[in-house]
Amino acid sequence: MLPSVRQLPLPTRRALAISLAAATIAYCALLFAAYLQLTPSSSVMPDIRELARLLFEIKKPISRIERLLEATDGPMSRSGTMRPAFTDQSLGWESINENLTSEERAALLVERDSERLAMLDWVRMGASREAYENDRYSVSAMSGMRHITTDYLIPEEQSAPERLPTTVRIRTLLRDRCVTCHGENGRHDIARFIELDAYDGLAPHLKPEPDASAASRVWLFAALLCLYPLAAFVGPVFLLTNHPPGAKRFLFLSAFVALVAMAACWLCGKPNMIYPLLISMAIAMVTIAAQIVSTLGEMLTDR
Repeated sequence: MLPSVRQLPLPTRRALAISLAAATIAYCALLFAAYLQLTPSSSVMPDIRELARLLFEIKKPISRIERLLEATDGPMSRSGTMRPAFTDQSLGWESINENLTSEERAALLVERDSERLAMLDWVRMGASREAYENDRYSVSAMSGMRHITTDYLIPEEQSAPERLPTTVRIRTLLRDRCVTCHGENGRHDIARFIELDAYDGLAPHLKPEPDASAASRVWLFAALLCLYPLAAFVGPVFLLTNHPPGAKRFLFLSAFVALVAMAACWLCGKPNMIYPLLISMAIAMVTIAAQIVSTLGEMLTDR
């Protein structure tokens, strides 16, 4: 039969108490640091939606060009989107649309979006320098491209008009949609200083951008995950105290069930599970704290 905490020599109890107190202080310091990292300066509590995004919406880092080609909202700038470069901000857009019917305009928009998808596919597939230099890129089946502007098709691909075009003039497409602004004589006063008229100019913008929320995500993960080793340390020691068996079972099982529920909510992977996850975490923290206080009280009491 295992000895109770009170049966241990006083020096042993005190050493164990110091270890338990140190673990508790370390976790509290971690929790406070995570709170500071995750809480906006204008608020006293972290934003629940941001916590859900950090926990459940982990995405592979992407390049600036991919982000700008994907984005649907915001200004036409490096912090917004570059979709307008294919439509209303493209060279000659107004004159092209001047005499079009509604059906022709709809077809034009499909072609222009296919240009964007072809460029996006080239970026996602590694932005081959060879394809750029040869002005020839074979679009993947996953691109989602439908009917692209015929000016950007490789001539031999146009021999079968019923087929989905698969090979495009990628450098020509970049020249017409990007370099008109991002070139030495670009139309935009600021964009002309970010020259994209050669592959070496494109290369820095094709590298994955660092995740600005990576540090916040690490602190949040640490605050959640470190509860488990703390509970694994506290629980068995608490069960050796002389508190009533019913109270010991209740606190130990409550913490265990709360931690299991927290892990299940996290593994579910759905943002709407953030509330039950945080409730489970709060229950686990309260019951573990109760175990720590009860255990330390008994350890530090002389016989």
